[in-house]
Amino acid sequence: ALVMERLGTSHHVVQIYGYCANTVLTQAISHTLDDVIYARENEEVKTWSPRGGLHTSPPLESWMGKDENGELLATRETEIGRIRLALGVFRGLKDLHERLDLPIVHADLQAKQYLVDSTTGQVYLNDFNRCR
Repeated sequence: ALVMERLGTSHHVVQIYGYCANTVLTQAISHTLDDVIYARENEEVKTWSPRGGLHTSPPLESWMGKDENGELLATRETEIGRIRLALGVFRGLKDLHERLDLPIVHADLQAKQYLVDSTTGQVYLNDFNRCR
């Protein structure tokens, strides 16, 4: 939470609204970069749960917003989509590493640590549990 608080001015890190001990209240974004990257593969996988029964993941088009040309805001399927995702990832890392007071090292960086806002396509860095 302290790392997130230090990065509160960054537009590429999930916004923190408050914290107490190990609990953090952050901006609500429901999809990870992992969800976007593997959306097609997860559509085909059927999973079963005791409460929901057999189901598949909803298609990317059902939850990802579109731009003025009708293209998905964030997708790995087009060149522009891949560039948007990559730029979002790199901008988050840039904000971590180029801190003027003290750079931050994220010790567990993976696609699950990035969140993608389905209404804007913006990529946000999240989960700073193992930062130094």
